[in-house]
Amino acid sequence: MKQAFIIFVRSLFAYAALTLAVLAFWFGSIQFPTPGPQKLRLWEASAPLVVVDAGHGGHDGGAVANDLTEKNTALDLARRLKTHLEAKGVRVLMTRDKDEFLTLEKRAQIANDAKAAAFVSMHLNTSVEDANSIHGMETYFCAAKSLNTIRKIKESFQVPSNVTLQDLRGKQLAEVIQRITCQRVSAEDRGAKERSLTVVQTTTCPSVLVECGFMTHKKEATQLKEESYRDRLASGVAEGVCVFLKAQELQPKRGLQLTEPKSVTPPAQVTAQVTKN
Repeated sequence: MKQAFIIFVRSLFAYAALTLAVLAFWFGSIQFPTPGPQKLRLWEASAPLVVVDAGHGGHDGGAVANDLTEKNTALDLARRLKTHLEAKGVRVLMTRDKDEFLTLEKRAQIANDAKAAAFVSMHLNTSVEDANSIHGMETYFCAAKSLNTIRKIKESFQVPSNVTLQDLRGKQLAEVIQRITCQRVSAEDRGAKERSLTVVQTTTCPSVLVECGFMTHKKEATQLKEESYRDRLASGVAEGVCVFLKAQELQPKRGLQLTEPKSVTPPAQVTAQVTKN
């Protein structure tokens, strides 16, 4: 009975910590401590679906440096991310769970067909210049979605076709992942960056590509070889995803910038005004 009470109290504090993080993300200017690793299931019914993508694969090995091959490390991180997300009650679909090649278009299509709540692609970084000094994490998003993707997003949210839409949900997801994960593994925060990468440009859901560290940096490469480091990194990404998804539940259109078309004076009225003058 005593043990059950202790578990209940710990769960209560864990949920409270995550709630504070969601509020911090929601209000933006309010700063709260980043929650530690959580084992609490945040969803039981109607759980969101997250598509987790391990970069490269098959004949595309990605980058190779300091005895690390990107496709293998990315798959390991993706599997760990899946485990941490599922522990919180999130449903997860992997684009690949073995050493196989998938086109970038296919990866995005998997997320779109599944109507995912979020898409997270795990990668590793390299630097040709200053390999000994450049290190840290950076996460990419794309606000300038393809025209076909914008059309699908508008249909999903019932936005009129004549309304201009910019999707900043990926930016918000990237920022919270960066903040939480970099703090968790004490990595340098290189920021959330915009780039028109296929997997984030053509996905209709909030989507990011996480560069989990520089394999060309000896110290960071050594860390990436450690299971405990990779697990903490994956848990940080999972925490960031869950904070974002909880905030989206409060306001599903958060991050979608909608601009109404400017009203145009009918030609007949313009003619009348000119004649009067």
